[in-house]
This record gives sequence, structure tokens and C-alpha cells, in this order.
Amino acid sequence: MMAIKPYSCLFNPRYLLCSYSSRPNGGKMYVPTELKSHIAMFCTRGSLASLARVHTSYQQESERALYQSVAIQTASDEITCLETLSSNPRKASLVWSLIVDFPYEWDDESFKTATMLSDVLPCLCLVSDLRIRLPTAEACGEPLELRLNSALRFNSLRLRTLYCNDYLDISGVILAQPTLQFLGIYANGGDSLRDLTSPILPSLTAITLQRESYLPFYNHLSIFPTLSSGSSVIFKNCSESFQQNASEDTLTSEEHVSQVSIFLDDFHNTPVVLGLVRDMSRFFPNVSRLNFMLRNPSEIVGSEVATILSSVTELRELWFNMWDFTKDETFAPSTAGKIGQAKARAAVCPHLSQVAYWDGVVLERNGENWEDFGP
Repeated sequence: MMAIKPYSCLFNPRYLLCSYSSRPNGGKMYVPTELKSHIAMFCTRGSLASLARVHTSYQQESERALYQSVAIQTASDEITCLETLSSNPRKASLVWSLIVDFPYEWDDESFKTATMLSDVLPCLCLVSDLRIRLPTAEACGEPLELRLNSALRFNSLRLRTLYCNDYLDISGVILAQPTLQFLGIYANGGDSLRDLTSPILPSLTAITLQRESYLPFYNHLSIFPTLSSGSSVIFKNCSESFQQNASEDTLTSEEHVSQVSIFLDDFHNTPVVLGLVRDMSRFFPNVSRLNFMLRNPSEIVGSEVATILSSVTELRELWFNMWDFTKDETFAPSTAGKIGQAKARAAVCPHLSQVAYWDGVVLERNGENWEDFGP
């Protein structure tokens, strides 16, 4: 067997293993930038932080990988990362994606952290994906709210994805961020987007998320086709955005969505509604309650609704409501008509047990019969 001399060149001297005699700068090993970046992909955040501190030749690639995507739970030690970004504009400029999750109630520490966040945001010149879940128990107060609104409207930001709470200045932020393509609103008992005009940005997908149970999942998804010219890809965009969520605290996933609200001008454009519901079934297969929210009441043909619902195999509740939840008897079917429609819909949705109309009437299934519980 041929003996291998110490430090002999085993590969091309431009790469990792090369003889000291061929290395410049006193025999220092040369590692290409591309290989350093590849190595960083397999390191934990703790390893990246250590590597950036102990070896100057790896500092740039390690810090770029460390700060490119940042997820912070403010109730944990991760808050130190936000402190670093607030005091180091160079590191803040490396961030492409930032997630900041607050606890559910405001306290002194939350106010301090939110103030720090408002100072950090204008420094994030490369961030395109920003997800901020503030406490939902109550509003944060006018001074802090103004600071956060101002930071989100800062002209150095070029956001493509934004998640934030419903009590912020949503319309002002949208107008200040013309590159925005996906907007997710953490709602607390309402749908703040329903009052916006249509469409604000042609390519914008706008949704709201609500928690309808004690579980830590956002299980109620509301979509607004009237706010976008690309309504045919709303559920696809939602699914892709959920998959990109790196938060361990704010849980959004296709499998956890059990209720969907679709806000429509009316029910006249059946092909559009059919396409939306089929896409919903494809990307969110566990929907058991479907709400059609109508801005204007309109006559609904029972056979068309049955066709629309044929792909929603887990549907148990079907609601037709007005946008503002007021009752309106215009175009509402008779009691006999409603029962007939409910039977037709139950034929394609075997688990369907409740149907509600915009005049306040609720039908509930009792075996093979349907009972009218009135408004």
C-alpha cells in the first residue's frame, strides 16, 4: 500500500484538503464560500452562533444562515435575538423571514418587547416574510399601536407576506406595501377585512384566522375573493403560506382547519363558487363547517349548491349568512323549500346535520327528517 505523506494534497488544492505548502496566508485552509454556506444548512442555531464567534473565516456565512430566518417566542430566552437585531443594524439587514409570537395577554414585558420590535422593523431592509402575533386579549394602547403601524408602513420594507393582528391599521399597511402578495390577519372574534374595498391589490390573497376552541390551533379560516383578482388560487396560496410557518407557538396547518367562511358579493357566479369549494376540499380536507357570507342576498338554486358541496365529504354544518350577520328575509326560501334543499344537500354530504339561512332559520337533522327551529 502506498504511504500517504502528512499534509499531502489529496484533492484539488483549491478545496478542503491540500498540502500546507500550497496554502497561502501561512498555511490556512481555504474553504469556498459555497461550501461554507452548504455546511451552515446542516448546523443547529446554537452551532451557527458558536461558529460565527469562534472562527472569523466562517462568520459571514454562519451569521447569514443564523439570521436569514428568525422565529422568536417573546416569553422565552429567544427574546435576546430581538435585542441583538435592535442593537445591530448589520445583522438586522440579513433577515429575510421574521416570526414574533407574543403571549396571549399584555404585560409589562410584552409592551417592552413590542416597542423594541417597532424599532427593529425599519432596519429589516431585506425581510419579505413577516409574521407578528401580538397579544389578543385587548388592544395595546394608542401610543404603541401608532408606533407599530408606523413601523409596518416604513418605506424600506418590501413585504410579500404579512401576518398581524386585526387591531392594527390593515388598510394603511396594505397601501404602504404595494409588493404584498399574502395577508393573514389574526382575528379576535371578527373579520376586519370585510369592510375593505375591492380589490386593493390585484395579486393580494387576504385571509383571517381565528381560534374557535381552547386548542392552540387556528381552526377557522376566512377568505375574501372580492379583495383579489386571483380568487382561483386562494386556498393554494393559503396552504403554501401555512407550510412556510416556522413558528412553534402559532400553529397553522391545513389539517387543523375545520371551519371556513367564504365572503361573497352574492351567489350568482356558480362556477367561481364551485371552483373555490373544490380547491378548499383539496387543500383543507377536514372542513366540517362551511359559511357562505353574502353581501347581497340572492336566490340560491338547490341543485347548484348540491353540486358545489359534492366534494366536501366531511361537511356537518352549512350556514348562509349576511356579511354583517344581520337577518334578511329577501330571497329566503319557504320552510318546505329549505327542507327540500337540506335533503338534497344531505344526499351528497352524508354527515350534514345542520343548515342555517340568512333569515335566521336553522334546520337540524333528526334521523331522516329535518326540523325547523325558526329564527
